[in-house]
Amino acid sequence: MPAFLFLFNNLVNYFFESKSYLARHSLLTLITKQITYLPVLAEKVYLMLPQEGSITVHQSTRLSPTEAADLARRVIQINQDYNTINAALSSSDAIRTTALNQLLVQIEQVIEQDIPGAATLNLAGRISFDLDLTELANEYFQRAGMLEPSNANYLLNNANAQALLGNYSQAQALFNKVLDLEPSSLPAFTGIAFCLLETKQYDAAFLHYRSILAHGHTSTEIHHQITECIENLQCDTYTVELELLLNYLLRLEDIDTRRLIEFAGQLITHKYDLTNPEAALDIDVLAQDELLLCILETGVVPSVHFEELVTLLRLSIFSECAINQTLRTELQACAIAIGVYASHTDYALIATEEEQNHIKAIQLQIATNIGYEKADIDDISGALILLGMYEAVYVQSFSFDLLRYDLEDWPIAMQSLLEVSLYQLSKEHHARYTLFGQTMAELLENGLPRSKERWAAIKTPQKKDFYATLKQKLAPTLPPSSWQGKTVRVLLLACGSGQKAFDYANQFTNVSVLGADASQIDMAYALMRTQHSACDNLEFAVADYALPPQDIEKFDYIEFGQGFDFSKLDAWINLLNDDGVARINCPGTEHREITGVLTELVKARGMQANLDNIRLIRSSILLEKESGLWNKLLESPFFYSASGCRDILFNDNAHFYTVEQAFNLIQNAGLISVFPRPSARRAAQAEQMLDVFVRKLGSH
Repeated sequence: MPAFLFLFNNLVNYFFESKSYLARHSLLTLITKQITYLPVLAEKVYLMLPQEGSITVHQSTRLSPTEAADLARRVIQINQDYNTINAALSSSDAIRTTALNQLLVQIEQVIEQDIPGAATLNLAGRISFDLDLTELANEYFQRAGMLEPSNANYLLNNANAQALLGNYSQAQALFNKVLDLEPSSLPAFTGIAFCLLETKQYDAAFLHYRSILAHGHTSTEIHHQITECIENLQCDTYTVELELLLNYLLRLEDIDTRRLIEFAGQLITHKYDLTNPEAALDIDVLAQDELLLCILETGVVPSVHFEELVTLLRLSIFSECAINQTLRTELQACAIAIGVYASHTDYALIATEEEQNHIKAIQLQIATNIGYEKADIDDISGALILLGMYEAVYVQSFSFDLLRYDLEDWPIAMQSLLEVSLYQLSKEHHARYTLFGQTMAELLENGLPRSKERWAAIKTPQKKDFYATLKQKLAPTLPPSSWQGKTVRVLLLACGSGQKAFDYANQFTNVSVLGADASQIDMAYALMRTQHSACDNLEFAVADYALPPQDIEKFDYIEFGQGFDFSKLDAWINLLNDDGVARINCPGTEHREITGVLTELVKARGMQANLDNIRLIRSSILLEKESGLWNKLLESPFFYSASGCRDILFNDNAHFYTVEQAFNLIQNAGLISVFPRPSARRAAQAEQMLDVFVRKLGSH
């Protein structure tokens, strides 16, 4: 061997044993440039691929030095191209997918020509994973891990693939192996939390995510996942740590914070011992409670004790103002928050006769002040805050005078109240008027033209493939193979206010979604909420359940919501493709027990679904809350808003089904359940709601 080759060979051996990543990376670059001229060394350099600080060396035994050198250059080039693709954030999904497919073909050609090293297999796995070929990626990662079982990166990639395939126990075991090798690995710790979440071990998953946040690691995905944990937990005690965590989460803009409300309300209940009738409450302490104010501004807490706290606090503030003729600065933020909360309830909170009389005086005072041309915003701000705790500003006779101002013209502290009590209601009314011609007179006569399920259009942190998700979450055989790689047409019937339709369109990459409902109120709200969401794969339409459309392209997936008229199921199922899948959500007979005889009583008395009647009904029920007669109704979140009460108490078309009746409906419509019929025990649970996936008879 010539002297320079002998020296170079010694250098290679030295750097192979070096622990310096930079040194080995420099050598890799040098050898790559010289490999054509150094075939003797090519065998040693068939693979030196950096991945997060690691380099794997594979020595070919089947190829000549020249052939090995050629493969080495090809693999290194594939790795460089892969990194370039990932760095090109501006590339479209189609361009990126095409480039990744080309790289996958190239890396598989390399693997076929020689016994691949661990890093080559890992690179093939990463490319496959990015192409959503998770099973193929998992196979490559497993082979890489077998060759180098102490490589934490390979184990981590394998764990992620197993988790995505739904193999959570295997994934968790691999994540634990990664932590054995690298105890501070955040991806491994987060991966374990995800596995616990997906297996519905919400308490353990919550502790993991809380620890992750406590160490300063935040992301939209982590926020969504800890929110899902909290949504499925009960708060049994008060701790300062929980209060601090909820104060943080409730101020985030990348999650639907209303999902935290019930848990947060339970925490407040424990903090102030609200179940104890003798508990001492201080108005000034409550008015400065940051968590309480956050809850009030976020959503409705489905709790009698929390509602009693709000009405008592409102009465205390109002009484002090009536005596002192002013609203103390220290109470303004709390009064505004109560006004926002009242809007969330559609102003269903019960008021005393004295409060109602004072409100009439305030209405007159505001109308009088507005009548003067030189009236200043500051002259009516305090009165509007007090009025907003009891009634919507938009339904007042002087609301159009107030709408001459932009929201930004008002004091910053008041803007959250006026947004929900005046401007938002104006937008909803305008949407209904534009679509269906509802007049202001109709609005004032009813007082409840709002959807009971209001929501915010929040983008999902990471989009998923609809076909792959159904395979993972439900069953590998559930979605037909024809869905793979195509745009799946989805119809959501009785979709309510459209949140689920938006979530489907926003969450999945390959769907076209149509949301339809018989309620003009809900459809107007859905269209208004999504008009600026940039969702080009989502549409809404008002549906007449008695007349399914005839001139429409069929759907691959249809979901029937609880509000659907299931006597028309056989007609609507004709819109499903022969190999399509449908999901049926039948309201169970236990739903009838929520309202008991109340719905029949309301109907017999000919009561109208207006705000005064709903307040009267709610007041009567709350007076009898200790009797136990209305426990199921008081547990329903719909009881705590006027629009919710409207839909459960004044719905003449509600139908409820036993499991036997529901399966008869399915059979009569020419459908068959994808999964076995529930056992007797599960059938009893299904009396609350039957949720079943079906196909057409004879489909595969």
